[in-house]
Amino acid sequence: MNTSTKLQSTAVTNQFRPNPAGCVAERLTEDKRQETLDFLAQRPLHTVIMSGWIRDHGIVSPQHRGAFYGYRDAGKNLVGAALIGRNTLFEAHKDEAIIAFARSARLCPELRMVFAEEEKLSKFWYHYGGVGPMPRLSRHQSIKSTGCDTEAVDIVKDLRIANLDDLEQIVAAHAEMVFEETGTNPLMDDADGFRTRCSKRVKDGKVWVWIKDGELIFKTDIVSVTPEATYIEGLWVNPKERGKGNSTRCLTSMCQQLLTGSNAICGFLDEAHSFAHSLYRKAGFSGMGTFARIYV
Repeated sequence: MNTSTKLQSTAVTNQFRPNPAGCVAERLTEDKRQETLDFLAQRPLHTVIMSGWIRDHGIVSPQHRGAFYGYRDAGKNLVGAALIGRNTLFEAHKDEAIIAFARSARLCPELRMVFAEEEKLSKFWYHYGGVGPMPRLSRHQSIKSTGCDTEAVDIVKDLRIANLDDLEQIVAAHAEMVFEETGTNPLMDDADGFRTRCSKRVKDGKVWVWIKDGELIFKTDIVSVTPEATYIEGLWVNPKERGKGNSTRCLTSMCQQLLTGSNAICGFLDEAHSFAHSLYRKAGFSGMGTFARIYV
């Protein structure tokens, strides 16, 4: 039985599953910041999103659009950490932590999406006690790069960090990507909030662009940064410029500037997008494992 089938078979009731272990998550406070970062650093490439957000905003912040939770074993050691909110992520070293996070998530009315390693997401959904048909599931390959062959491509010398003069083109490009992935146009659903989030990312120096003759050709976002890793997403190429090798050139050029020799660049690729996999391989990326996303 594959994971999709297992998930479907569990989506039959809105009642909590049995909880014989009495698994309960604790809401983390700011004084647990370093302890949480130390835990997440045990697998830095898998946890770069949560780690980076904690470094940027702390444990407690409205920027998270949710709250951080932890789970401890019998020895009071932290063996799980989760961001539970509109977009829910978790890292769990024990099944009991997954159970605790699923039960906490069940009490979160804002929850819309859960993203985790595929096997762990299956366990999460079972204990979450979903109701009705299986939510839409998409699989993603975790990828990383620790080096790039800059001699194999022509470097894009004009690739740079975006500024607010670029904002309108960035907003339009990113909204296009969101619509293609979710079927929802964020400029119709939450235009002000979406524009504000894009603007903040630009102000923080976390959007890279290639502008040619005043037109956006390429953009990608740095979502999270830790000493060990930089997590990127939102790669977009102007439709008029696709098929010309610009993605590989820009991605390789950015990697050249971001890689220090002691860190990695990582991200996720939709399993169904074979072209994207080919692009990232050409830019020196390799796979690490399969994650999955569900929209609740």
